Amino acid sequence: MKKSAVLFLTIVLLMVFTVAAASAGQFERVVFTVGESSYTVDGKTYETDAAPFIENNRAFVPVRYLARSLGVPDGGIGWSASARAVTLTMGDVTVEMAIGGGVIYINDEPLTIDVAPLIKDGRTYLPARYVAEAFGFRVEWDEATGKVIVTPPETIAAPAGEGAEEAVNLAAADFASRLGVPATQISLKGIEAVDWSDTSLGCPEPGQMYAQVITPGYKIVLTGGSADAEYHADRRGNVVLCRLQE
Repeated sequence: MKKSAVLFLTIVLLMVFTVAAASAGQFERVVFTVGESSYTVDGKTYETDAAPFIENNRAFVPVRYLARSLGVPDGGIGWSASARAVTLTMGDVTVEMAIGGGVIYINDEPLTIDVAPLIKDGRTYLPARYVAEAFGFRVEWDEATGKVIVTPPETIAAPAGEGAEEAVNLAAADFASRLGVPATQISLKGIEAVDWSDTSLGCPEPGQMYAQVITPGYKIVLTGGSADAEYHADRRGNVVLCRLQE
């Protein structure tokens, strides 16, 4: 994993612990509706001059309005005519996508996607889910109403105790590496303090011997979109993968 991806992973996980990310704190709910030239941010309506639409079962939203709704400043929205590519920058995260390209770059880390940005009626549209998730947001699609709903990352408080943040960072880095995905695809579902009965951390390997001492630590559950993982950790930087569900 490249240094830039590790850096972004740390930033995302710090959001979980401190709930201090500026982008996540700007709104509670953004809603785009297919066919409507407006969107709402926490119930307040903003007019647009282009409407979202569905193509190949994916929701496309005009780039400028999607970026603004997430908190990307106007100065962070770039367009390269020669490369026919959009660049969005917010904080320490940069997202790049090319018209017709099947790859999104998140802090220079490539991620293959199944739908590409496109130009329609002279407007550039981006696949809403991939862009929002690249910045750490959650995206839901309400098929019945034709709404794309964007919400901030879940803010799960870490239990008080030594080594919790380090344990989650180590577990998430390992999970991202195993899945072969960018750090942006890993999020924390839950964490709880546990006193393990021995140094196996509740995940003994066959044939191995472990010291029979109470070992304070954490049970950590992560999700990578297509898979979940349960990690067990102590408070000294030791983390083991106990369950992977795909």
